[in-house]
Amino acid sequence: MNTKHIFTLIFSITCSTLLFAEDNNLISPEINADGTVTFRLYAPNANKAYVLGDCLIKGEDLSLLGDKEGKAKMEKDSLGVFSYTTDFAVEPEVYMYYFKVDNKCQRDSLNPYSTIELTKDKSILAVGGNTKADLYVQDGNLRGRVDTVSFPTGYKNSQRRMLVYLPECYNNTIDSLPVLYLFHGINGSEMVWTERGRVIQIYENLYAQKAVVPMIIVMPDCNTGEKLAKRKIRTNLFASMINYVNHILKGEFERYFDEITDYVEANYRVSLDPAKHAISGMSSGARQAANIAKTNYNDYSMVALLTPVVNKKQLPTAVADSIPVYWIGMGKEDFFYKSQKRYCQHFDDGGYLYLPCELESGHTWRTWRVLYTMLIQQLFKSEPLQSIECNENQAIRFE
Repeated sequence: MNTKHIFTLIFSITCSTLLFAEDNNLISPEINADGTVTFRLYAPNANKAYVLGDCLIKGEDLSLLGDKEGKAKMEKDSLGVFSYTTDFAVEPEVYMYYFKVDNKCQRDSLNPYSTIELTKDKSILAVGGNTKADLYVQDGNLRGRVDTVSFPTGYKNSQRRMLVYLPECYNNTIDSLPVLYLFHGINGSEMVWTERGRVIQIYENLYAQKAVVPMIIVMPDCNTGEKLAKRKIRTNLFASMINYVNHILKGEFERYFDEITDYVEANYRVSLDPAKHAISGMSSGARQAANIAKTNYNDYSMVALLTPVVNKKQLPTAVADSIPVYWIGMGKEDFFYKSQKRYCQHFDDGGYLYLPCELESGHTWRTWRVLYTMLIQQLFKSEPLQSIECNENQAIRFE
């Protein structure tokens, strides 16, 4: 065998080893037995790499923008694989992280779960280990079905988008099912409740425990600003705030919402009984839900506002015994907490029925996941909602 053949053989073996390491052996992220997490990245041509994310800081990020993140340098081995293992056990929760490779940001290509947060592609890390967080993790395949829908709307003659989740029993029954309309917040799209909120994992795990009833969950894109509504969602916070001022505050989404309900009722077996309809949202999405319920109060049995950004304009005006039950979730560390308490006080003053739920947390996805988990276990049940305790103590069973 001459030198050329030897070089070719060595080169082939080396390439095969690298490809094998990249495609077959690497796991990222890997949750270790001691609770630490290892991140891996195959980048043989890179000089340096870092992992960044909220999984690298201890405790919950309660900052105004929720943008705190840790940063750790990854070490490169002889096969071109960068890796980093946390020096502490990561608390059971859902986190966001990404890699920075030679100053370029990228998601973890070995992790199938990702989302877009403002201008960055980020990967999702779900760590189980307690009763609450175990609901966020799903073993095996999706048991229900998620339809990605784009439909024509009269609003600016444009296409609108939504996700429709159908439970596993949907194709095995001819019954019409209850429906929950679930709205996102200022930086979201129709994808964010499934990606960051883990609504499907939570629902299907609870469904397996017979803790929830069969229901359809509709998650529309609530943006009406041109940039965000056309899925230009790699945007910055400033653009999101402009969208909030120019469109959300004006109630543009609310004015065409009936096109969404008409489409859902025409294409899915949704119960037409208002007692089987609920509407909910978080943050600015809660504001939109409250606006819709204010004028369409006969269409819903439950209005669930999760850490709402609201004021007197979103209060019901109909007589107290004609409006649906309001379920108001709050976090005591939320920077909107005082306005939410004032909102509740108006319900007390007007004699309206509502269920307050206060957690020791902030205006964050940790709060919204817990509130959603509590909410769906109360929806469309036979027992009267008035008798169900809904306060901070109830959240203990998810810890």
